Amino acid sequence: MNKQVGISLVELMISMTLGLVLTLGIFSLFATSQRSYQTMRELTQMQENAYFAFNFLAEPLREVGFFQGCPVAINVEAPSNEWHNFHKNPVQRTSDGSLRIRSPDVSQATNVTLVVAETVTVSDIPDNLSANDPVLMISRDCSSAVFSRVSEINANNSTITLNSDGLVSSILYPLRDQVFSITTNSEGIPQLVRDGDPLVTGVRDLKLRAINHNSDRDSGVLRASQYSDVFNETTIGVEMHLEMISESGLDDGDQVVRTFTQTIAMRNRQVQ
Repeated sequence: MNKQVGISLVELMISMTLGLVLTLGIFSLFATSQRSYQTMRELTQMQENAYFAFNFLAEPLREVGFFQGCPVAINVEAPSNEWHNFHKNPVQRTSDGSLRIRSPDVSQATNVTLVVAETVTVSDIPDNLSANDPVLMISRDCSSAVFSRVSEINANNSTITLNSDGLVSSILYPLRDQVFSITTNSEGIPQLVRDGDPLVTGVRDLKLRAINHNSDRDSGVLRASQYSDVFNETTIGVEMHLEMISESGLDDGDQVVRTFTQTIAMRNRQVQ
């Protein structure tokens, strides 16, 4: 009789069990690697979104109260209390909890070369300037200033008609009102919005902290729904806190949430 050579049933079952354990281990390692990759991708995307959100917020915040060396407490002529409201409450919340930032657009400042009553001739018409926009004209020696609003723009001869008399030999600053808020897009993802236009997705919460010369007047960390008059002439910096959340790829219960912080220095840092 020929002797058969092979493996026994017990050996076969042990081999199959070991193979199954090894296969499960490989799949588990693959799943863990995939999850780690997804998490790292979400973190990278969140960092990029936070970077862009900080840039959008830092630009107007940094310019609050800055008029290229002129003190913010100069005597300003204004037809009403508009300048007081604009200047004394540059960062405030709106009725719906949004964040309103009022600051001069220094990059669009232009020289006033001639004044005829309420019409001024400028070296360049500022971009995006339109009727009823607020402007501030400051004399070159910083001795006086006029707050006004635009009535008409004539690009052909570079003139701007205001609702009050202008200043000869001055610099005209467009004053910008920007409103930032956090909404939810059609996919249910929170996003940072400026003046109704979506900027960055994944921003779930926004907090600011005004850093002042006198620590006793420190505003503390405030959410966007808690602002009143926290910025003043002694504010030297702003600490921004963004709470970011992952946008996709993970179950709702496992979404990645991170808080990013950045501090910016105010361009107008002198104590008035």
